[in-house]
Amino acid sequence: MLKTFFSPHSIAIIGASTKTEKIGGIILNNLLANRFPDQIYPVNPKYQQIKDLKCYPSVKEIKKEIDLCLIATPAPTVPAILSECATLPKPLKNFIIISAGFSEAGPAGQKLEQQISELAQKYNLKIIGPNCLGIINTQNGLNASFAPNNFLSGSIGLISQSGAFAAALLDLGKRENLGFSSLATIGNKTVLDETDFLAYYASDKQTKVIGLYLENIKRGPEFLAALQKICPQKPVIIIKAGVTEKTQAAIISHTGAMAGDEEVAESLIADCGGIIAHSLGEFLGYLKIFSYFKAPANNTVALVTNAGGPGIIAADLVAKSKILNLHEFSTAEKFYLQKQLPEASSFGNPLDLRGDANHVRYEAAIKELSKNKKIGSLIVLATAQVQTNPPAIWQTIISAQKYCHFPVVPVIMSAIIAKSIAPDTQLSNFDDPLYAVRSLEKYYLWQNKKNINIALTQPVKISTRQKKNNHYLEQIKNRQRSILLFSEALYLGQSYHLNILPAPRFNSLDPQKISYPTVLKIDSDKILHKNKEGGLILNIKSPEQLLSSAKILQTKFPQTDLIVQPQIESGLELIIGLKRDNNFGPVIMLALGGIATEIFNTKIFFSPQGTPKYFKEKITNSPLGRLLAKQKIDLHLVIENLKLVSALALENPTVKELDLNPIIFYPDQPPIIVDIKVILE
Repeated sequence: MLKTFFSPHSIAIIGASTKTEKIGGIILNNLLANRFPDQIYPVNPKYQQIKDLKCYPSVKEIKKEIDLCLIATPAPTVPAILSECATLPKPLKNFIIISAGFSEAGPAGQKLEQQISELAQKYNLKIIGPNCLGIINTQNGLNASFAPNNFLSGSIGLISQSGAFAAALLDLGKRENLGFSSLATIGNKTVLDETDFLAYYASDKQTKVIGLYLENIKRGPEFLAALQKICPQKPVIIIKAGVTEKTQAAIISHTGAMAGDEEVAESLIADCGGIIAHSLGEFLGYLKIFSYFKAPANNTVALVTNAGGPGIIAADLVAKSKILNLHEFSTAEKFYLQKQLPEASSFGNPLDLRGDANHVRYEAAIKELSKNKKIGSLIVLATAQVQTNPPAIWQTIISAQKYCHFPVVPVIMSAIIAKSIAPDTQLSNFDDPLYAVRSLEKYYLWQNKKNINIALTQPVKISTRQKKNNHYLEQIKNRQRSILLFSEALYLGQSYHLNILPAPRFNSLDPQKISYPTVLKIDSDKILHKNKEGGLILNIKSPEQLLSSAKILQTKFPQTDLIVQPQIESGLELIIGLKRDNNFGPVIMLALGGIATEIFNTKIFFSPQGTPKYFKEKITNSPLGRLLAKQKIDLHLVIENLKLVSALALENPTVKELDLNPIIFYPDQPPIIVDIKVILE
């Protein structure tokens, strides 16, 4: 679908200019300077000619076919331009709107962007932007952007919501020796978004690794589905910014408070095989490791250094890793190393070659280690001491990539190296051992887990239950209420066979005829957290105590209904929750429940479309899973309740947040849900 954008045979630039400081002028100059091989049509009524090219007053004056149209004119002019292009005898279909001043600029810009969206729908237009830097394809000389022509060609396909981030990364790429196959900046994503470009890069033979900078994710479920298909074949590195600001008014359930946007995004992206970077340093490191290095042969790491300090730092990082292990040299392995290296060397891990080590000594050490089949990765550290020749050591490491069965990762801590790396060198340096270790961790995990993903089930078909519940919830919303009373939430939950403990109203009961001990609590659509507000009284042991407790709550909460529940046997308290995430839609959460909910970090997030196997894998590999096993809780019962809540989430889009807290699990009987809270959009 997007091949025409990256390989057009003809380009019209609406807003082309003779002025080199204008965006229309920069884009035209970039195409010419980069020797774009095909037709370029500048469009601007102010000029008859720009450079050696005829300039047209409007697109309709161009009689030849146009594959791609770039628009760099003020925002208010864009809808009319699109309309004109779309209604030509040979209508234009592919656009890049560079212009800013749309939804990012306020209400007036939002209206303009809405017009663009409507035109795209009406005429079936494919549009990148608005408010973007443009696109680049290093394979064919296409720089349809206002980024400088100073980037390296390589194997990274970059998708960036921010033009400034993309421009900075292209510039940093020169220093880090990172090359790009192509780049797409997607701006406001009015029509085409990150999921569309993921699909393009998946099939692009020049792209070996995909990098994304995102501030939000437009079509979360489709994005995850695309990751599932791509990640087993190509690593996808994502740096996500733009945490949604939350207020106490907006988040009123435990699940809503606990399920932060970034935690949810990281969890679901990782489920599909995507790799999250938390900083620019990590992002660059991950792009490097996947661009240039072999996959780790196993999770064991050896270190070679000429300096104690950096070597110890690197060894500590590996030792603290939950994924990698430090290789322990055997007596025999040390014996062979001692034959190759000076006696003064330290034959532990790190293998310290001492400060006077030159490239010959490094080569001898690496060649001996290359014979060791137990080593999965080698990190080679070097500091710029008097006897050190960093460029020579660099060449030694380049040669080692060919004869070592494991990746040889350079951490040469010298300013000379950046100047010594030729642009066509298929290798990149790490100047910090932290990013070398983290990058190896991610590579090892990707290599070994790339076939594990959500394994999404088919979308739920509309059922009689769904229609009935949707109608029921709409009636509540029409009464200007967003929080369900217990009886309403009970009705909804029981329609999904959730085992919720009934709670009849106090006024409907005879205190002499109920079982004790019992619990009395308020039932309000304004007060959600009863315990925190003092609206819950436990361990009531007699009718007299029940009546006195009722008076206390009625005084404290006048005109508020009271409900009564039997006080049940204690067990393992969990919370199962639902939150409708801004990026991904419904997300399910499992954690310790009751008062432990927000004290201990045991949260696990799931896609509601996951299979039972997916739920089982995530729980089993978590601390909470180990606790369930210790308490002899039947995991299948936990998964069964997760799937019931998932069905509720998928069938009821008006449910914004839901808590089953606590849901009490026992080793020898079915779980019981003590309380259910439901908040509507």
